[in-house]
Amino acid sequence: MRLTLVARVTACITRQPTASAPLLLHAQGHACAGRVGAPVSRVGRFFSTEDSSEPKRPVVQVLHHKHKPSYVEAEQDIALLQRQIRDAYNVGNYSEALETALTCRDAVRDHFGEQHPVYASTIVNIALMYKSLGKMEEAVESYEHALRVYKESVGEQHASFATTLHNLGSVYRTLTHSATGMERVNMLHRAQECFEESLKIRRVMLEPGHPDIALSMCNLGIVHWHNKQADKAFKMLNEAKDLLEQRVGRNSALTALAMNNLAFVYKEARRYDEAIALYTDVVDIRRELLGADHNETIMASHNLAEAYRAAGNEEKAIVIQNELIELLDPKEL
Repeated sequence: MRLTLVARVTACITRQPTASAPLLLHAQGHACAGRVGAPVSRVGRFFSTEDSSEPKRPVVQVLHHKHKPSYVEAEQDIALLQRQIRDAYNVGNYSEALETALTCRDAVRDHFGEQHPVYASTIVNIALMYKSLGKMEEAVESYEHALRVYKESVGEQHASFATTLHNLGSVYRTLTHSATGMERVNMLHRAQECFEESLKIRRVMLEPGHPDIALSMCNLGIVHWHNKQADKAFKMLNEAKDLLEQRVGRNSALTALAMNNLAFVYKEARRYDEAIALYTDVVDIRRELLGADHNETIMASHNLAEAYRAAGNEEKAIVIQNELIELLDPKEL
């Protein structure tokens, strides 16, 4: 029974920290927040996003359904669906969020058409939910689909295009966790290209020091580490963390993400005291912002336990893991 619970804890985390893209819910698509293809522009081609295995649509609340809604009514219905997606995502109910996101996509398609940035933002929502559910192939295809729509509707030199490219890079980086050999090398290469292209666009389109620039740097720093470029990694990750602390504050989800990535590199470099200090901050921030039982908080707590274990403090690691087990199902402890 205990092993089962440990497996459930592990299912909530990744072996290495990943950058979860903030949910896109606005018309502009700006960031708040198997077979795999390469991204667009100089980094490759797209795959079709047609998927016959889409989940069954949920019964969702709409404001207007007895007649064809007016323009205003249609936008009210879409706004309601967006709130439902956000609410489900924020509590970690990714399956429900995905189902509602698919319904929202169809509503937006009927209202705005398929060559519109709002439609692209609904595809980004779907991609994020697939990524959160561990369906990486579907996430890649959805992000690529969104990139095509953004390219046609607003062009490549646009914040929404850069954000989606960044999110695609995050999926490729996640795929490196399970890849081996040349497949892993290829995934790292694709992730690096996505992050570099996104950073290049953001530095042109956004004001200096914008948080989105820091996010690109944060993820690119992790890729540098995996590519055995330690000096570049530490420099970029520390710069990203400092920038986010200045712009959005220390107790921010974005700053916690940068801390998490830097802590991972410290741990891998055997700088355990620095890793433990940062992971502790990440746990505290996420617990306050998201709650103790949110997947991101559980992931941070697991990372902290592993840092203690790597440092030789097995007793502290076990205490944290027992807390996670009790949190998931106290009856089975």
